[in-house]
Amino acid sequence: ASDVYKRQTIPIGVTNIGFCAFTGCKNLTDIYYGGCQERWNTIYIEDYNNVLNSAAIHYNPLDVMPTTETTTEPTTQNTTETTTEVKGKAYPVNGGNIYYNAKGMITGCDRNVVSAEIPNEIGGIAITAIGDRAFYNCDKLESIEFSEGLTDIGYGAFALCGGLRSIALPDSVTSISESALSLIHISEPTRQA
Repeated sequence: ASDVYKRQTIPIGVTNIGFCAFTGCKNLTDIYYGGCQERWNTIYIEDYNNVLNSAAIHYNPLDVMPTTETTTEPTTQNTTETTTEVKGKAYPVNGGNIYYNAKGMITGCDRNVVSAEIPNEIGGIAITAIGDRAFYNCDKLESIEFSEGLTDIGYGAFALCGGLRSIALPDSVTSISESALSLIHISEPTRQA
C-alpha cells in the first residue's frame, strides 16, 4: 500500500474549504488542524469534500476559542482571478520562475519548476494569494513553501501537480478554494515554524 497523500495540515486561520478542494484525495486518513474542535466546527466546508468526514481530525489541544463575542465583516475581496492574462513579474526559483502580479497574487509558474520557497514579500509587494490554477499541472513541482501573510488559495491552484510531495502553508491562510489540492500526492503534513 502506498503512503500517498494520507495526511494534511490545515492552518488555524482557514475559514472556508471550497467545492471539491480535496477531490481525488481518497487515501487521506488524517487531518492535522491548528485549532480546537470548536473552531473546526465553524469552518464552512463546501460540497464534495466527503473525504474530510472519514479522515481522523487531530486538533490542537492548546487552542481555546475566545469567550468574548466578536464580529467580522465579510470580505468582498476577489482573490480568484484567472491566470490566462499576462503572467506578471517573474521570481526565480529552482527550475524556472514563479509569476506574481502587483496585487500580491501568485499567477503562475514555469512547467520546469521543481521547488520554491516563496517569501512574504517580493519586490516590495506582499504575497497574499495564490491565483486560480497558478500551479495547475506543474507535474515537476515537488515541494513549495509559503511564508506568513498568504491568506487565499485559488480554484485549482495545485490541481494535477502529480509530483508535489510537500507543501507548507502558513497559519495565515484563511481560504482554500474549490479543487485547490485536487489529485496531488502529499505524503506528510508540514507546518510553518
